[in-house]
This record gives sequence, structure tokens and C-alpha cells, in this order.
Amino acid sequence: DPLDAACLGVGALMPDIDRRTSAIGRMTLFVSETIERRFGHRTATHSLLGMAFFAVLAMPLALVQDSAFWYFVFGYATHIFLDTWNKEGVPLLWPNRLEFVIYYNRRLRVAYGSSGEFTVLAVISLLALALVPVSMKGFESWFHRLLATPNAAIQDYLLWRDDYEVLAELSGENLLLRKSEKSELRIIDALDM
Repeated sequence: DPLDAACLGVGALMPDIDRRTSAIGRMTLFVSETIERRFGHRTATHSLLGMAFFAVLAMPLALVQDSAFWYFVFGYATHIFLDTWNKEGVPLLWPNRLEFVIYYNRRLRVAYGSSGEFTVLAVISLLALALVPVSMKGFESWFHRLLATPNAAIQDYLLWRDDYEVLAELSGENLLLRKSEKSELRIIDALDM
């Protein structure tokens, strides 16, 4: 959905509103200069407190389209998560200056703006693109199918019942006769769990 995609993109840019040279900072120069001068870069806006503040500001999105609000919050959280890969880390519990990072060893973290940062971003982007087909049907549905759960069978039936005659193939061993049995039965209905 275009609105969801826009909210995801704006949410992903929003933590850098504390820097006037960032993409979002250039669009909101007065706000970004004020935040940068008062707090500095990677402080308040790169924390849970900052994320909560901007989530409250974005709440009117939920009135327009509920998912747009959640995409905004997800974009914001993703930005903060990706910044934990940088050498500087993020002060997730700001005003406490404790830095949160992916790797404790500073040498394993990537420098901001480096080719290493680009490589990490490229790998994550390619993985995200690879997951698009899976996400189209929903991750829960994909997970149930992977595990071959009864819930997956019910979901498949509910999806196909209007267009196809759905059969269940049963196979097993008849313990009384001690012989293998195999049959196909037409499914009449299934209850969604």
C-alpha cells in the first residue's frame, strides 16, 4: 500500500531528524537544528523515549489507516536497530548514555558511512527482498506450512474451497489388519482455529 510504504520510509528516516544534514533534517531544518543544538546527534531520537515521542505524534495516522501507524513505528525501530551495528551504537535508554550495540567487540562493528555499512545494508536489503514472497501470504501461514501443522491445512482449505474440490490424502497402518492403508477423502468443511 502506498501510504504504508511512505510511513515506513518516513519512520525509517525520522531518528536522523537530530542532524540538519540528514535527508529528513534538510526537510525540517528548524526542527532538526533545534534538536541537534539541544541534544546532539544519536541521543534522544535514537532511544526508546524518542521512538515513543514520535509514535505519539504519528498516532493520527491510525485514524487514517491503522497499518500506516504501525509501519511508521516499525520503520523507526528498524533505523535504531540498524544503528546498533555502527561503532557508536545507540543510547536506547537515553538519557542514560549506555550504548547498545550488536557486537561488543568494537572492531566487528561498522563505521558510519563506510563500505562495511553499505555491505551490511545491502545484505539486509537482499534478505528483505527474498522474504517478500513469503510475506505476501503472511509469515504465520508460511511457518505453519513449513512445520506442516493442521492449522496450515485448514488455511489452505479455506483458501481453495471456492475454486477447487479439496481432497485429504490419508495413509497409515491398520493395526487390526496389520496392513498399510491409503485413501483420498473429499473435505466438506474445516473449522478455522
